[in-house]
Amino acid sequence: MELPQIFAEIAASIPARRGRLFEQYSTRTAADGTVRRTGPYYVLTRSVNGRTVSERVKAEDAPRVREEIERGARLAALFERIWEMAECAARQARDPKKKQGRTAPRR
Repeated sequence: MELPQIFAEIAASIPARRGRLFEQYSTRTAADGTVRRTGPYYVLTRSVNGRTVSERVKAEDAPRVREEIERGARLAALFERIWEMAECAARQARDPKKKQGRTAPRR
């Protein structure tokens, strides 16, 4: 895949989100002793600078957020592909005679 194709896919992947969407329920015991379960409640959780950040998501927004998380995973894969290409170019600049396909030394 060439860079223009990757950039086009990046543009098509936005808006996107990182993290995971959790479905939670709350269980409470009423004054009469009956147990009541409420929910689901949705929480988007991700790591930012080594800390967990969570935000509530409305039930009606949960399907859209799930799609954005899927696009975020595709976006991360595209960024990884760009890094692979950049590192390959750096190796080529250092040693132009080296094969392009090799990424690690042989043992």
